[in-house]
Amino acid sequence: EQAADILADGARATLRRAKKALDKAEARGEDEDFHNLRKAAKTHSMHLSLLGRLWPTPIKARRKAVDKLGEQLGELHDVFVMRALLDAEGEPLGP
Repeated sequence: EQAADILADGARATLRRAKKALDKAEARGEDEDFHNLRKAAKTHSMHLSLLGRLWPTPIKARRKAVDKLGEQLGELHDVFVMRALLDAEGEPLGP
């Protein structure tokens, strides 16, 4: 029971951070906001992997969705990085 409480507390804290990151990304939409949201999704995925053995059926589907979200946010971050390189002075990508 104590171990389950520890896992639940960690999951709650992670979800609170993810909610804050989501709210900030929605409000500002800066590249760093989406990067922080991706980190929160990855952390949540790790918590789900810990919980997966305790509650396999619902956790498996949720983890798959969270992992997909993390990948999509990673692709979005790549677009932000590419845009910054294209906008940079000195043409870092060549002429």
